[in-house]
Amino acid sequence: MTKRLKAVIIIEIFILVGLFIHIIRSPYMLMMAILAIVFTVLANRSRSNFFRVLSFIFWAISVMVLFTAGWFWLAILFPAVACIVFWKNNPRTDGQRARNVFYEGFGVPTEKKKKQ
Repeated sequence: MTKRLKAVIIIEIFILVGLFIHIIRSPYMLMMAILAIVFTVLANRSRSNFFRVLSFIFWAISVMVLFTAGWFWLAILFPAVACIVFWKNNPRTDGQRARNVFYEGFGVPTEKKKKQ
């Protein structure tokens, strides 16, 4: 692993820890998650549509509370931006290698053969 990748992973771990602390401190998130888990267990055991609807509602509210946390969006966007930056700074040459292998079969000189 490169130093840049290790730095991105460490930063992402800190962001996820911040998100976890934010979720633990948020009374609404904990309450909604607990209710969602309770009604999900009840829905699975009793197979009642009423409990399934309630569990769906509480899971939806939990997701909405999670979406309002800035840490959540930072945890999603930071790795995406880091991947785009790494991809732009380190372009792959696999397509060029495949092209060279294809033309070598026909006896066409490739860039490697020209340099030698």
